[in-house]
Amino acid sequence: MLAGEMSVALAVLRVVRGWNQDDLAKASGVRNSSVSDYERGRKVPELRTLERLVSAMGYPLSAIDQARMFIQALRAGSRLFDSTLLVPPAMELSGDDQTPAPRAPAPLQWEVEQVSAEMGRAVSRMIRVVFALAGAAHAPVSETSPKPRAGA
Repeated sequence: MLAGEMSVALAVLRVVRGWNQDDLAKASGVRNSSVSDYERGRKVPELRTLERLVSAMGYPLSAIDQARMFIQALRAGSRLFDSTLLVPPAMELSGDDQTPAPRAPAPLQWEVEQVSAEMGRAVSRMIRVVFALAGAAHAPVSETSPKPRAGA
């Protein structure tokens, strides 16, 4: 895994958890400046340190790879977006004086911005659900069935 990909994945997991860098530093016992360096890609944490950071957030170590794959999928999808749709059309000329006539702001741009904001919130919620389910899948299951209550 590339250092840049790991740093972004670590930051995404922290943000999804709802923590700032100071929260992560305190919970993991790693210095705040080191957390900042790891997330900026200035330093690459050793495996033991990475495990401390991820487990402090309540995630398995595999969450880093899952977040990295998710980020790659988002980046791949963004390449499919046609950014030319956001370019405002050329201004029309009005009358004989050939002065540009003002046009209303592109409603498509506003719509795209609104959908983008909503998708960001939805993706954040989905990531939380995925990691909650992944954590539940690793939880130990009791092998004893509940005992019936007396007198029932």
